[in-house]
Amino acid sequence: METDEIYFFELRARNALKMVSPRIRSDGLRIISYLSFRLDTAAVSLGELAPVNDFTNQATSTFLISTNFYRGYQISAQTVQPLTHTLLADQKIEDWAGTNANPLLLNKECAVDKNFCGFGYRASDSDLGGGEPGRFAIGPYFAGFNHSQGDPVADHRGPIDEKTEIVYRVSVDDKQASGQYGTTILYVVSVNF
Repeated sequence: METDEIYFFELRARNALKMVSPRIRSDGLRIISYLSFRLDTAAVSLGELAPVNDFTNQATSTFLISTNFYRGYQISAQTVQPLTHTLLADQKIEDWAGTNANPLLLNKECAVDKNFCGFGYRASDSDLGGGEPGRFAIGPYFAGFNHSQGDPVADHRGPIDEKTEIVYRVSVDDKQASGQYGTTILYVVSVNF
């Protein structure tokens, strides 16, 4: 059954003598649709970037999603600006070079190899649509955030109750100013009509 549709039922009864009653029709039953989601925290801390942690940190957010929408849901994400030092506005961290459609393997720290510098994320959704479906499924593949429009970080076709994790990672070299960095990430959760 699809949500937000009205379904009618017709019933007839038969007794022990096999006599059949007249047909009775219901007034209609509407399946009410719902979408419920919860993010485990509104603020995620990547801590202070400093020599003690090789200027590399990682943190995780968890979404709990529940819906009965026949066509499922999608979560998209974007940042409003690059990761920026909380006290020195001119100190920004570039986004990881991988994209949502084509994330790149992040298997070293920036202090070891300058090709592995930046701020990015990975999603636990192993069959994410909109690109190579299993692109985040195996290994530490990360994508940089888009600042102008949201990229899909989780989706599902059909009714579901599931958990999705978003892992954030930052790695910079020792030329980057030590300290706390921040940005705002906008998540949009929508149903598929």
